[in-house]
Amino acid sequence: MKYVLKPLISVGDYEFGANAKDYLRKKDYWLYYPPYKNLKTEDYEDERDGIKLGVENGKIISISCRKECVYQGVNLIGMFIDEFIKQFNVTPDEIDKLWVSEKEQQEVYNFEKLGIMLWINDEGIIKMVDAFGNEDE
Repeated sequence: MKYVLKPLISVGDYEFGANAKDYLRKKDYWLYYPPYKNLKTEDYEDERDGIKLGVENGKIISISCRKECVYQGVNLIGMFIDEFIKQFNVTPDEIDKLWVSEKEQQEVYNFEKLGIMLWINDEGIIKMVDAFGNEDE
């Protein structure tokens, strides 16, 4: 499957706001992660495809990509963040630095108009794309 990002709408076949069960039935190898502490989001991960669905109240609210996320014909995974900003003429709304393990922090660039957060390693390379739907819908 090719995971094409349509900002605020979908990633590949997975649509924001859609009933997650419709997608979860199609594969028998989802890893399930229950909500963490006081959060409401359940996660379903397909490690083989590098995709994770964030689900609340049965609906897809986020889609995370670790292997492939194509935007305007370009796979964002493995791209340098400076190249992304220049090529797509965008400015991050916010930049945070978060721990991803006990030994590693990554910068997280938030682009609200595109509905994505990009996780960047120490070399400036995009390692993960978190995509979100339009909250107003």
